[in-house]
Amino acid sequence: MNIDDHVNAADCKDLSECKPLLRSVSDVHVDLKETYAPPAKSTFDSPYSSLSSAKELEPRSKKCRSIASKLSRVWKIVTHNITLPIMLALFAFIEFTDEIIISSCSLVTGEYFKWNAVYAGFMVAALGLLVLPANIFVEYLSRTCDERRIMQYSLLLTGVSLFALLNFESVVSVFLALVASVSWRGDRNQTAPQSDFPSYDWSIGQYQYVVAVSFSFMGTMVLEGVVTSTMSKAAPAKLNRSFFNCGLIATLLGTWGRIFADVLITCVGWIDWDYVNTLYVPVILGCTFGYYIVKRHYFYLLC
Repeated sequence: MNIDDHVNAADCKDLSECKPLLRSVSDVHVDLKETYAPPAKSTFDSPYSSLSSAKELEPRSKKCRSIASKLSRVWKIVTHNITLPIMLALFAFIEFTDEIIISSCSLVTGEYFKWNAVYAGFMVAALGLLVLPANIFVEYLSRTCDERRIMQYSLLLTGVSLFALLNFESVVSVFLALVASVSWRGDRNQTAPQSDFPSYDWSIGQYQYVVAVSFSFMGTMVLEGVVTSTMSKAAPAKLNRSFFNCGLIATLLGTWGRIFADVLITCVGWIDWDYVNTLYVPVILGCTFGYYIVKRHYFYLLC
């Protein structure tokens, strides 16, 4: 037995209780690690603690910058060709006009013609049945006629039908009321003219409304078919691969068009005077502007 490894047997009563004097290198290494362990991190706030919070907020700012860059990139792609912005604007106008026609049907017929909900529902259902013939008509015309020409014809049909829809009796009554008010100011002895809710185009108002609304709705359906076809051709491949593709942009613009139409109907119902003219004069102005844009950029639109 080596004396370097064990103590003398005389110094120990039991050899089993004796331990080695020299430990291995691994044991010494473990003790050193335990002895010289690094101190725990202090809990006080150092001046550099704000850097960690800034690093946590950095991904959010990068995300916002990435969304803004994506939107700017989509805007550049959309406005690269003049065809796509015009088609998107016309699509929003179509949704605006259709919402005005459909949502105001019960309001107009109930106020002017005293129709109940059943007759107004039949009227809206009859307008819905015009969608299929309109699409068939667009398919037939697109084979023999230029789509840009169909846009002009459909906008012209819509504008003329909406103009025929106006309440001319109300216009005449307003003109006569203005003349009477001027004469009343000259003669103080006369009583002031009373302004009642106007009627609708004498005795032909019902037939005028039904025919004009049908043709205007047919014109918007024809225009929608041509606009969606041209939009699919004008949409670039880069736009269709992104999240903000052409379908999403058209859906958002159409939704905003319907919202503006509902807001207009609400304001007209709150004013409570001549629903037809106050509703359809803005639509006629929008249709006229759309016809002007299509005619001006006729040769730049995609065939």
